[in-house]
Amino acid sequence: MPLSSLAIGDTVQFAGYTWDILDPSTGYLLMQSAYGSPQPFDSDNFNTFDPTLPSNIAYYLNNTFYNSLSPADQALIQLHDWNIGAETNESSSTAFSYVGLVSYSELNNYIMYVGTYYADLSLSSWWTLTPCSGGTHEVWCVLLHKNFSSPLFANLAIMSVGVCPALYLNPDVSVTGGNGGTITGS
Repeated sequence: MPLSSLAIGDTVQFAGYTWDILDPSTGYLLMQSAYGSPQPFDSDNFNTFDPTLPSNIAYYLNNTFYNSLSPADQALIQLHDWNIGAETNESSSTAFSYVGLVSYSELNNYIMYVGTYYADLSLSSWWTLTPCSGGTHEVWCVLLHKNFSSPLFANLAIMSVGVCPALYLNPDVSVTGGNGGTITGS
């Protein structure tokens, strides 16, 4: 069955990881666990998602993480124009890359679908790709636990927190086994 036939909040296995489906019509997935060890958003305290900067989380995701995948898995990931503006106007700036992170607004839209999974992570927090409009060196992070009033807080870009990659697959890619099944290719 195609990925697009599944529902928001369903899960799939891809590249050896479990992913939440955030938008089946676009093939938008969020890794259900953190990749690697906690990382700074940018070791130079830059708060914009930029895949060209070796100090930046975008570079880490599109090199270290992306290159850890098999060529067959890499071929299924679509290049995407990620909205990287501040939470007050996320679409004001974009970055073109294979792998990103959820944005501030996306987290607010999808929290009911991912909150129960991420509440059990051993992480205290994980990055979004959205810079904080109130601080030149701050980026929005996610803090999920059972009794939260808001899952988002601003954190300095040089702090190390968890990394939950997000990516887009072709929505017509095949999934064997339906919800919880495995991406098997195009």
